[in-house]
Amino acid sequence: MKLLEKLLNSNLNVVGTENIPDTPVLFVANHFTRAETFILPYMLHRFTKKKVRSLADDTVFVGALGKYLRSMGTVSTSDPNRNEIILGDLITGRHDWLIYPEGIMVKNKHILKKRHYMLQTSNKTRRIYTGSAILSLKAELLKKELLIAQDIHDAEMVSSLYKKYFISEQDNINPKPLHIVPITINFYPIRPGKNPIYSLAKRFINNTSDRIMEEIEIEGNILTNAEVVLHFSKAINIYEYIKKERRLVHKIPFVSIHAKNNLVLNYFRYRLTHKFMSQIYDNIYINFDHIFAASLYFWDHDTIARRTLKNLIYINARDIKKLDKYHLHHSIDERISRLFMAEGNIHYDSIFNLAFEQNILTKHHEIYQINHDKLNNPQDFHKDRLNNTLKIFVNELRKFKDIIKIFNHNAKLSDKELADKTFNILLRSDEKEYYQDYIKYFSKTESKPRKFGSPFFLAAKTHSRVGIILSHGYKASPEEVKNLAIFLNNEGFNVYAVRLKGHGTAPINLKYTHWEDWYDSFFRGYAALKQRCDHVIAAGFSTGGLLALLIAAQKKHKISAVISINAAIKLNDIRVNLVPTIHYWNEFLTLLHSSKGKKEFIIDKPENPKINYSKNYLKGVKELSDLMDHCNKSLKQIESPTLIIQGANDPVVNPKSGKIIYNKINSKVKKILTPDFNNHVIIKNTNQQLFSEISKFIRDNVT
Repeated sequence: MKLLEKLLNSNLNVVGTENIPDTPVLFVANHFTRAETFILPYMLHRFTKKKVRSLADDTVFVGALGKYLRSMGTVSTSDPNRNEIILGDLITGRHDWLIYPEGIMVKNKHILKKRHYMLQTSNKTRRIYTGSAILSLKAELLKKELLIAQDIHDAEMVSSLYKKYFISEQDNINPKPLHIVPITINFYPIRPGKNPIYSLAKRFINNTSDRIMEEIEIEGNILTNAEVVLHFSKAINIYEYIKKERRLVHKIPFVSIHAKNNLVLNYFRYRLTHKFMSQIYDNIYINFDHIFAASLYFWDHDTIARRTLKNLIYINARDIKKLDKYHLHHSIDERISRLFMAEGNIHYDSIFNLAFEQNILTKHHEIYQINHDKLNNPQDFHKDRLNNTLKIFVNELRKFKDIIKIFNHNAKLSDKELADKTFNILLRSDEKEYYQDYIKYFSKTESKPRKFGSPFFLAAKTHSRVGIILSHGYKASPEEVKNLAIFLNNEGFNVYAVRLKGHGTAPINLKYTHWEDWYDSFFRGYAALKQRCDHVIAAGFSTGGLLALLIAAQKKHKISAVISINAAIKLNDIRVNLVPTIHYWNEFLTLLHSSKGKKEFIIDKPENPKINYSKNYLKGVKELSDLMDHCNKSLKQIESPTLIIQGANDPVVNPKSGKIIYNKINSKVKKILTPDFNNHVIIKNTNQQLFSEISKFIRDNVT
């Protein structure tokens, strides 16, 4: 199994192992694939050291797989003694057990939540089986009978029960109470398609049914390059769960112990089943596929624009996160704003391609046609996973009324309402991220006033469809560009001043930040402004200038103009070239668990100490160096009108930087200014002439 895991590049993980008690345990889990029969026992042993027995369909006990299953103590579902074997194991604690209460692979994941949980299969709707609950209740009741029989030395009763439940004389009754531990099995992504396992099966297995090949196709993909996460919910102590009612029942006179136990069983079988199935279904990990599919399903119209769909997905994901009650997969974590990057969200591309292949979506330029008939109508139970995979994702969410309410509400919003809501969420999430970082890294001696670091938006006082993303430089904060932002806003432009991740908090924050995080921060400003503006200008100072150039290279014509101010393509300090060597030396020492010989930061004197960090972490300089290289290689892709401003006597950025940018970009409209300044932060004070040049360039080339 370890070899198979490596060969398939599977990512297996568990959450909640602390919920597994040191007592006899009956694990109960949802059932979606046949592969779970051999994956789960392996994962349980690998991550929890628990050796579990389980049930499997008689048809899988063939060849090497059958040998493997028998070696684990797996019992056939057709074994006439299966229940007695399970009860004997649970009473003695010889083995823990794993059971799938649903009784079948629920391939369509269509679970109805009424008074009881119901399965919607191809032919009928039925309740979840209560067998798991009955076995756990019986085990606890039988254990009590056996312990009483032993106490009163009823040898005949003890011998009879031992024989019936396959308990040997060497076995002891485990006095610890039996616990049920619900397991939620989460797979991501779920994709049909040919894979190495499917190809091998086609080649070596003859006369295989379509149903088996469907399972191999789906499950081969689930096992290959996919994530499998087991979520263990809080254990249910069966003794404590039935204690009060059992005592009351056992006080009833003139009724046999067998009849009393049956009363307890009948009273609790559905209640207990509902309890642990609630935990199983409530602990699914909501992922990008769920949000994408449900956004289409609940959309009232037959068409949807690409931009509207992305807004809808983003809003639905953020609204579900706001509920703060469901487990969210990392595909919809804080980086979900990458959804708005045309080239930056593998989750969107993957599920969109699946929707296109399965004829759920057809594309007409930037407008998508939705095949609601296919999404709404029930399909073949055994082929849903192959032909209508998105419907499965919708089914998995339909039991959550508060989530469905979110999808229904947002589906009724107009394009403008969706755009406004997206803008507000993006801005609030930027502000919240900064606040959380500030609290996390706050230093009494090194942090600046919190107001300096907060991102801000200045709306044009009169209607304008032009917006400017404006970014500060390295070791600074949005306060650095505030004067320029106010000036441009007074000129009639919308301005979004971003806060680059790691900045505006404390210097050590830069030790844990990558240049890609800075780009994400800048891009969120772009994503926000696109909701309100037809024309977006990328502008930045120093490191912010690099990011403005980089996004122009990435987005091309979607950036209406670029304003690059003292962009750090080339630095004056040659010691920067030594930083990568020192950085890797530090990392090597970290691997050796040694702090001796490390040099993690230097103290410098910033030009604007009220705003800038005075401590410069070498990790941050290394990231800046990488950003410089990446930007330099991308300059030739820039086609937008570009204004390059480079101070003639800049003490930090080599003045040659401006000419390098000018010569490499492919913009038809480009202009370079070299004002005679002797400092680097040339935007610190309001320079009327310089700021006016920026405003004029925008008006001449954008408005």
